[in-house]
Amino acid sequence: MQIPEFYTPNHETRRYMTHPFFAFSPKATYAALNATPPRPRREDTVVIGLLGGSVAEEVEPFLQVALSRWFAANELPRQPVVLNLALGSGKQPQQPLIVAHTLLLGGEFDLLVNLDGVNEMLGSVGEIHRSAGPNPRRRFPFFPRLWPNRVGLSSAEILLAGHLGVLRREQARRATLGASSPLRRSALFGLLNRYRQERTVAQIIQRNHELATADPDYNLEKHGPRSWPPERELFAVAARVWYRGSLMLSRLAALAGAE
Repeated sequence: MQIPEFYTPNHETRRYMTHPFFAFSPKATYAALNATPPRPRREDTVVIGLLGGSVAEEVEPFLQVALSRWFAANELPRQPVVLNLALGSGKQPQQPLIVAHTLLLGGEFDLLVNLDGVNEMLGSVGEIHRSAGPNPRRRFPFFPRLWPNRVGLSSAEILLAGHLGVLRREQARRATLGASSPLRRSALFGLLNRYRQERTVAQIIQRNHELATADPDYNLEKHGPRSWPPERELFAVAARVWYRGSLMLSRLAALAGAE
C-alpha cells in the first residue's frame, strides 16, 4: 500500500526500526543489539556496555579507540570490547530494559556505562507538547520518543491511505484516457474528462487532509495511559523516573557481576 508522501515520518524515525522490547533500535547492523546471544564475557576481554542517547551512540567508536590505546600503553593483558547499547533519542526507562533483555539472551558485561541526563528530563517533559491540535497533552511522558509515529497507521488511517491509492490510480487512468481515447478530439469529451480529473484531484486533497488529522481521539497504543502528573510537577516526576532507572541499572549490573 502506498502511503502519502507527507505522512513519511521525519529523519529520526526513518533511522530506526520498531523493536518489541527496546521500542526502537538502529537500522544499522549493531552487533550489540542484533547478536543472539550478545557477546559473552571472556578471559581475554573486558566487555563494556555503553548506554544512553545520541551522545553515547556517537561516543562509542572514539571510546573503543581510546580504551584500546590505554590498555596497550599500560600493557594490560585483556582487550576492551565496547558494546554500543545506546539509542539516539533514547531515555529512561529504555536503558534498564535493554540491559535486562541482553542479559536474558546470554550477554555478559564486566562494566556498564550509562551516559544520560538531557533526554531523561527534556525528552520526557517535552514529549507531551509535540501533538498539534486543541489537546497537546496526548503522549505519555515516559513512552519512547515520537512513539505515535513509530506505532504506524491506525485502522482509520489505513482505510484513508487505501482510498488515496484508488484515487491516484483513477487520476492516472484519466490522464491516459485523455491522450489515447478515440474521442480525444471531441471538445465535449475533453471537457467531461477534465472535470472528472479535477474532481479526483479535489478528492485526493481532501483525503490527504483527513489522513493528516485522522485518529484525533485517545488511543492507548499510541498515547499511553490517560493519567499523568500536572505540568508543574513533570520535571520532578521525570527526575524520579531517571533516578529509579539509574538504581535499576546499578542493581542489574550487580546481578550480572559487572561494575
